[in-house]
Amino acid sequence: MAGYSWEMVKEMEQICGALQQPVTFPVRAALLRQSFTQLHWLLQQSDRYSLSVWTGKDDVYPVEDLLYLRKNFDKSRIFYDITEAQDAAFKKAIGYSSIVK
Repeated sequence: MAGYSWEMVKEMEQICGALQQPVTFPVRAALLRQSFTQLHWLLQQSDRYSLSVWTGKDDVYPVEDLLYLRKNFDKSRIFYDITEAQDAAFKKAIGYSSIVK
């Protein structure tokens, strides 16, 4: 898969740049790896911007892509809409435990 090109993210910025309200851009998890630089640039354009990372039930991508995003982007500006299995693998990789003591 190709990913988000410079042309795409610059158009996103052009369309949303004048808006006053917060904007979240839905981005496909399977396209993250090819698009880190472009998405990082996009978020730098406004503190009103965030990313909503989504996935299809049959999408395959390495959990390392989510880990890289979490490590190198502002966590408060990244939201996840991924399958339960993918969410469990992601939480395990970051050492998150949902057990309440």
